[in-house]
Amino acid sequence: MKKGYLLLIPFVVGAALACLPAPAGLSHHAWLYFAIFIGSIVGVILDPLPGAVIGLIAVVIIAGLGRWVLFSPE
Repeated sequence: MKKGYLLLIPFVVGAALACLPAPAGLSHHAWLYFAIFIGSIVGVILDPLPGAVIGLIAVVIIAGLGRWVLFSPE
């Protein structure tokens, strides 16, 4: 499999999970945080980039989406 496709798979997995409705008992912002976490885990497993870079990308995504991911609407 080409390296470019391997790089896109974690983003697709994270976006697909983020589009699903949150399970009962879990808030929407926690579900988005979980989707980013699972996307980063998939990236570490597939290893298209070094693990540290994948972790940094996940942190940058969380920081960029901080209003929707880190803080609850309450």
